[in-house]
This record gives sequence, C-alpha cells and structure tokens, in this order.
Amino acid sequence: MIRQFIKVSGLVASLLSLNAVGAPTKSNVEINGKILSPAELVSLEVQIGAEIAPGRYLVDRQSGCWLNTTTVQVACISDPGRRRGTHGQSGD
Repeated sequence: MIRQFIKVSGLVASLLSLNAVGAPTKSNVEINGKILSPAELVSLEVQIGAEIAPGRYLVDRQSGCWLNTTTVQVACISDPGRRRGTHGQSGD
C-alpha cells in the first residue's frame, strides 16, 4: 500500500510539472534565483540572439554581465569576443 502511494505521488508530481500539452512548465535555466519558464527562456534567447546553456546565472542588468554559477563562466553581453549561438561561451 505504501509503495503504491509513493508511486502515485511521484506520478502526480511529474504530471503537475507539465502543462496541458505535456510540455515542461520550467526550464533548466535559473536567473537571479528565478527559474525561467520555457516561454521566458525562448523570449530572452531571442532578445540576446544566442542560446542560453542550462545552469544557474547571476546577472547584472545594468552592465549586462553574467556569471554562470554552475560552470563559473563569466561574460558580458557587450563583450566583443562573444559569438552568437555559442551558449554564452566567449569566442576565444
């Protein structure tokens, strides 16, 4: 009985993380403590012209600089060495 309850609880938790069409309601990107929805992630990627790699980021909105706390990578959106579509990696 307890095992069945645990299985059902896990299934319910999984279903609650999906929207009506079965798409995830959260992305793998967290910015300044907020996990982005898939729609927010796509909108931000369009705005900056690059894909954002999964991870946790700290972003300074004034300077455009960010830190991926998962990979410890740092850059600024205005960096001349930054190439589009490189998951935020510099063009070194």
